[in-house]
Formats: sequence, structure tokens, C-alpha cells
Amino acid sequence: MPPPDAILIEVTHEDIRHGERRDACRCPVARAACRRLGLSVTDEELAVEAFIDVWTWDGWDGYGLPAEIAEWIEAFDGGQTVTPVTFIAPYVRFLES
Repeated sequence: MPPPDAILIEVTHEDIRHGERRDACRCPVARAACRRLGLSVTDEELAVEAFIDVWTWDGWDGYGLPAEIAEWIEAFDGGQTVTPVTFIAPYVRFLES
């Protein structure tokens, strides 16, 4: 089954409380995206960097991050207080080199 064109990501208080600063695989957005996609945070199948990168059987797929979410992540990583956030992440197919 092909991936959806976009996914709704809901970052909760629990994601924020248990998220790890400066950790692309365990930050609050990664926790929320893993939950939405049925992945385990501990397996590191997903990382949040410039995109939400997802490891698949044939390479990497991903979902875009809106600019305001990138700023939200920077605030979290910088130790600022953040609140729950919901956003739509559009699907992106990475080209293989």
C-alpha cells in the first residue's frame, strides 16, 4: 500500500514530557510521528531533521516539516517551554542516488 499524501501529526503533553532534546529519533515530533505511523521510537526507524525521514524496505521516504514546526523544534531543543501542537506533514518521496 502506498503511503498517504499527508499525515496529521499531534504532539501531546506526554510527547513533550518524554521527548529528548537534540535527539532526532526521540524528540516530541519523532514520538508523535512514530505513533501516527505505527513505528517504535526505540527502533530508530524515523528521524526528524529537515524532514520526517522514515526508513522503508526500499530506502527513505519522508514527510515535510512546516516552517513553524521547525521553529517549535528549535525552541524545544533550546530549552524553551513549548505547548502541544498539531500539523499536517505532506508526503515526500526521496530520490535514490
